[in-house]
Amino acid sequence: MAKRRMYRTLGKALKVWRNGHGVKQETLASDLGISRKTLSRIEQGHEHPSSATMNRIHEVTHLVEDFHFENNNSTKNRSKRKAKRSRG
Repeated sequence: MAKRRMYRTLGKALKVWRNGHGVKQETLASDLGISRKTLSRIEQGHEHPSSATMNRIHEVTHLVEDFHFENNNSTKNRSKRKAKRSRG
């Protein structure tokens, strides 16, 4: 379930980046080496990008690095909270 939320968050961030930079789906999809339909499904959180696509997203937008950093921090924080509760 957490992974699904992670990919939805990435998809939303990708769409915000694309719209903020005035880039059409067709253009970004071409830059990423994927179809427009695949990009649309990633933005909607319905499709998980491959590691190669994640690398291309990072190269083009620099979002993936930020996304991984934020996701790793939230995972660490959840783990710390669980550990505290179990020690209780």
